[in-house]
Amino acid sequence: NPAYMAACTSAEADGRASSTGKGAIYLLKASGPTGSNGAWTLNTDYYKIVINAGTASSPDGMGIPYVVDTNNDDKADYIYVGDQLGNLWRTTLTSSTPSDWVLATNTVAIASAVDPVDATIPQPITMQPIVGFNLLTPTNQTDLVVYFGTGSYIDAADGSYASSNRTQTFYAVVDSLGASPTAVTRTGLVQQKILKEVGSGGAACVSTTSTAATGCYRQTTANAVLSTDKGWYIDLFNTNNNTITAAQAQSSGSNQGERAVTHPSLQEGFIYFNTLIPGSGSSNCGSSGTGWLMVLDAKTGKLLSTPVIDTNNDGNVDSNDLAVSGTNYGSILSSLSFIQSSNTIKKVKCGLSSGEQCDLPTRAGGREGRVSWREIVPANN
Repeated sequence: NPAYMAACTSAEADGRASSTGKGAIYLLKASGPTGSNGAWTLNTDYYKIVINAGTASSPDGMGIPYVVDTNNDDKADYIYVGDQLGNLWRTTLTSSTPSDWVLATNTVAIASAVDPVDATIPQPITMQPIVGFNLLTPTNQTDLVVYFGTGSYIDAADGSYASSNRTQTFYAVVDSLGASPTAVTRTGLVQQKILKEVGSGGAACVSTTSTAATGCYRQTTANAVLSTDKGWYIDLFNTNNNTITAAQAQSSGSNQGERAVTHPSLQEGFIYFNTLIPGSGSSNCGSSGTGWLMVLDAKTGKLLSTPVIDTNNDGNVDSNDLAVSGTNYGSILSSLSFIQSSNTIKKVKCGLSSGEQCDLPTRAGGREGRVSWREIVPANN
């Protein structure tokens, strides 16, 4: 499989717009097509893995795939991808025989994301997931955790504040790489909750028109997750200290149609992800809206016991800051990047739909990767 390094999905094209309603994963030969006039030949230049979900009347569409190499041999071992019907799929590529990759039994659902109020309604998975080893079982190299959020910002209706307020969720699901797993649902996971939203001093958030950081933060639960658990999840709405249920949040609209649609990031035992809240009255997936930058303990999804975000804007993360799990922005956030600015500070960078940039100091676990470089100039220059 080294030759087939490009993985993509059919998304709308082969799912919702096809006669079968089924989505697919495509594995493309990196060297390109061999057919006449540049034609791509099935089962020679590319392989098509059809996902066994969706019908003509209830079509599927695939999210963005994530490729995993578990043994560091520079060969793809697994592909993880979500779909519009709330399924998280794993395709195994460990066989040296490409025809094995397309077998129906080779792609299995490891999780099913459903609405917390009505389990017949799927939570669409459009974001690219991210995969790490299970930090609760560090010696087990076949125990993986897949992190992904739910929600969509693709269709015209997705941008409607009023019509897209089903509660969405961020999940961390353990995959032990079994050949025939039972898809995990929220009932098999430990729940964390957003308890409250506070200002930098711990009081209630102050209303602001800022399109950058608003000075509003989230505090979440710290429920225990054991090595025997199948993972955790957190629903994306403020429970106001457990006084608001998912049903109430949906019926009142207080969950604001919040969803997670951009790629998350694993950093030194933390899981970072963005959420998106469409602007009131916005439509067709416009740039109007707000969002949260969330950071949780990757093992358990809990609130970190010591501060991890700079909440007093002094450029440091220390005991003078609040212990929080997220910070609010008055614009839609792009995917995140990270710059290690010191041994103790890692800055989170992202673009904002307002044209501004986020530049958030967070706690680092120490230097990692290349920390400096030196140019060696030939003597004859």
